[in-house]
Amino acid sequence: MAIPSSPCSDEDWARKAALGDHAAFSELVRKYSDRFFAVAYRLLRNGDEAEEIVQNAYLKFWQDPKKFNPQKNTKWSTWFYRVVVNACLDRLGKRGREVSQESFEIHPDAAPSVESNMAEREQHQALNKALGELPERQRAALTLCFWEGLSNQEAADVLGLRLKALQSSIGTPAQKPG
Repeated sequence: MAIPSSPCSDEDWARKAALGDHAAFSELVRKYSDRFFAVAYRLLRNGDEAEEIVQNAYLKFWQDPKKFNPQKNTKWSTWFYRVVVNACLDRLGKRGREVSQESFEIHPDAAPSVESNMAEREQHQALNKALGELPERQRAALTLCFWEGLSNQEAADVLGLRLKALQSSIGTPAQKPG
């Protein structure tokens, strides 16, 4: 009786991609592209720029996959989120705050449908306006924790923050050791 092989982890796929395995690289792209695009879109509020950021990040990883070091106890997805978020923050810094708050939108997939009632639309508009007024790093922290579902520790790792600093920026209390 054959022992079933365990599925590859993201770190295994990244190691294989580092050796030039196109299928492994494709698996990482397939698994995460939508997530990374969503983060970039929410931060940049521009679909073309978000797509460009994600494509460039994947291209840089393909060209130099050794930048990811699994020995640092970092998950590949956390590391790549950091690459994408940092690229977005760099882009925002270069263009300044030229985007008006009226142009801030949630990605169309997350927007309310036509059938949504007026109260939901008003809530989305208020949320969009409030998010548009936040500093980029705080918006990034909220996006990672609440839309992407990363734990506070993972989001802190992505943003290069201590856990307490992230929790302070998103208004969550520090968890007591259990």
